[in-house]
Amino acid sequence: GQLQRCKIYLKECEDHYFSNENLSDLLEGEFVLNKKIYQYLGKRLDFKNISDYEKYNRLDFGTSTIYYDEGITINSQPNENLLNIKQNKLGARIYIINGKLENLTINFDGHDTSEETELGTKILPNNFPIDVKGLTGCLSLINLSVKNISIKANKSSCEDAVNLINVKGSISEIDIKDSFSDGLDIDFSDLKINNLK
Repeated sequence: GQLQRCKIYLKECEDHYFSNENLSDLLEGEFVLNKKIYQYLGKRLDFKNISDYEKYNRLDFGTSTIYYDEGITINSQPNENLLNIKQNKLGARIYIINGKLENLTINFDGHDTSEETELGTKILPNNFPIDVKGLTGCLSLINLSVKNISIKANKSSCEDAVNLINVKGSISEIDIKDSFSDGLDIDFSDLKINNLK
């Protein structure tokens, strides 16, 4: 992936190309490459080109947009304020982007990684730990305002079961079980979470 490295005090920027592994380390905090320290300082992720990547399906959801892989099944019940998500394929991802979510329960049912074994070793998906857009979550909420939402995630086969990026507002509950790796990752967000399991 291409990122700009800037010397802020001189207002100089130059393009750098990083491997997926480098990008993963960078998004987790900071990393050192060729004796230079790099740190990600972005606050807002720009997904205007995500629809150009043909593997994603798109669904309008209120004021938000949902992008998802072929290995994801969505069952939306607006009258019950319920969004059920089933991960049918190892590493399949879903992103809810922009707008506002209010009085909503999101249930993410992940693919059972115990079925994906080879000689007793768990098989990682091709997009582990990050996908082509540099994202780490099976379920990612991005650039959103939230109020009184509940997120439940059972199993995941991604670096993060749930990733919240630039999300502001209140969450009544987050309940995550049996995550393959990290359960919850929150970046650049301002949130009140009432109950976290």
